[in-house]
Amino acid sequence: MGAPEEERRLLGRDPESMGDEPYDDDDDDDDDGHRRPLPWRERALRKVPLASRRTVKMVLLVILVFVTFTGFLSALTSTVVSSPDKTPSKQPAKGYDPVTGLPIHTGPEAPSQPSDPSKPSQPGVPGHPTEPLPWNPQSMCAKNEHRFSTRVFNIAFEADKTLSVVQGVEADEPGRGYQPHVQGSFVVRRQLSNAPGPTIELEVVANDPALDVTVEWDSDAQHLDIKTPQRIEWNQSLRPCITVRATVWVPEDAHLRSIYLAALSMDVAVVDDLAITIQEELSVETISGDVQFPPKLVPAYKLDSRNIVIHTVSGDIRGNWPLYDSLKLGSNSGDIAGEVEPQAVLDSRPLPAVLEVSSVSGDISIKEPIERAYQSAKPDTVIYPRDYITIIDTKSGTVRAGVAFSTAASITTVSGDITATILPVYNVSLMQGVPEPDLRTTTKSGNVAVSVLEPLWVEIGRTLSRDGKSPTANPNVPVDIPTNPVPVPQPRIPSIPTVPFIPIGSRDPYRSLPGRLGDLLGKRDATVAALDAPPMRHLKSSHSTISGQVKVRYPGSWEGTINAETISGKISVEGKGVRIESRTQWPKSVKASKGQASACHADIGSTSGDISVLVGEK
Repeated sequence: MGAPEEERRLLGRDPESMGDEPYDDDDDDDDDGHRRPLPWRERALRKVPLASRRTVKMVLLVILVFVTFTGFLSALTSTVVSSPDKTPSKQPAKGYDPVTGLPIHTGPEAPSQPSDPSKPSQPGVPGHPTEPLPWNPQSMCAKNEHRFSTRVFNIAFEADKTLSVVQGVEADEPGRGYQPHVQGSFVVRRQLSNAPGPTIELEVVANDPALDVTVEWDSDAQHLDIKTPQRIEWNQSLRPCITVRATVWVPEDAHLRSIYLAALSMDVAVVDDLAITIQEELSVETISGDVQFPPKLVPAYKLDSRNIVIHTVSGDIRGNWPLYDSLKLGSNSGDIAGEVEPQAVLDSRPLPAVLEVSSVSGDISIKEPIERAYQSAKPDTVIYPRDYITIIDTKSGTVRAGVAFSTAASITTVSGDITATILPVYNVSLMQGVPEPDLRTTTKSGNVAVSVLEPLWVEIGRTLSRDGKSPTANPNVPVDIPTNPVPVPQPRIPSIPTVPFIPIGSRDPYRSLPGRLGDLLGKRDATVAALDAPPMRHLKSSHSTISGQVKVRYPGSWEGTINAETISGKISVEGKGVRIESRTQWPKSVKASKGQASACHADIGSTSGDISVLVGEK
């Protein structure tokens, strides 16, 4: 057959295992006595001791962790180097947003004591007016101080002139570098007695000579542009910072056609020694700065402006403002808090007094002098006889309001609570069949607590509409403005009882609603006969929420029909003289009336909350 070696080459091989199991000891030799080779993996493992294998695994793990950590640090370093907007310091300064670098607004603290009327206070103005601008850098700023020369611009206060001061940033700055932190304020105050004339005084302090501001001044239009550097080459560990103060020195009893103040990162402060008359409009706008007006009226302070518009993006709005023809207060994320003083109508142009307050995510707290009106022997000198329209709106903030209205009032929020005290200021012509006023309070997930006081009956003369349209509280529901073109011959206006005003936020807003009327009105020094006050038969109102509670109180003189409806909540309608007309269980609803059922009409609704309505006393 041939040589044995040739036979072995011609014979087929035995099947080999595809797994990693080692050969048995009995099968290590083949038929010829030769030892079969072990699999390569087992041969390699037998050559390496167990301790060495563990060492190799540990080394590989350390190398993997080191490579991962090094890559992360490299990516982070490249991000910081390519992002000049970040602050040079490694830790964000306390009180500043680490992303935007803007101050975190928590609102100014309430004063411990009221200001002395004989000594005007200086809200938001550090130091004496003759002292130079102080340099108090934030902890994130470099402590160097460089004071620039003060610049002065002469202005004229005349009835046909305007004034505007605007703070912005340079547009042609280099694309790389660090953005300076800018702070400061616009200050509007009375001119000093020894000053040569009305001026705008501009002061600048920074921590580097390259941080000066550029100025553009138009003397004819009286327009001042203040521009701060947008970026600057910076190699220090702390941030570049600038402090700016622009003071508008106003002569006593000055007159202007309009004033416009706009700031990117500066505050606006009006001092309570100001006395000025503005023919058209006072407009104030800020991005991150707060707006502060005097908290109280003092004899030295007079701001006579038919129209006032104040708006901020993230700054708070606080103070005391007059309401002539229009007062608009608005903010995106800032809070709005203060008092509003109604003023007399302009006989030559009798427009309605419109109060509009709005915020997206801030809280709103507004109060008019309702308490003083009820305590005064002549309430029409506190709440002047004119048409009042009130619109208050916020998306996620709470609303606390004590306001007057004549034609229309609308208070709305999406996720906040509403606590409101409403004073109807009614024209005596309403008793002659003028269409009813409109009152609406609406929220989605908040609670509603509304108290409507006894009306203040006055004689309102002819009222003009704005732009030929009748203002309404709800754009989809037209409301006619009650007018009185023909004077009523000596109408009998009832006297107003002395009723103390419950301050907004002084206690639980729902505490007094289910109780007696005396809990709300308190004790009176003198009683008023029921015949002295005419019935309240002119009001169309609606109060609604989805998941909150609704508690409403109407005065004892209210007459009309109440429709209350909820799905899973409870309904309570009470009051002296209130009759339950019908009641259903699904959905739960109650129809009630008092006095003349066709007079007032009230719709109260909630999806899952309780409803409580009280008319007068139980």
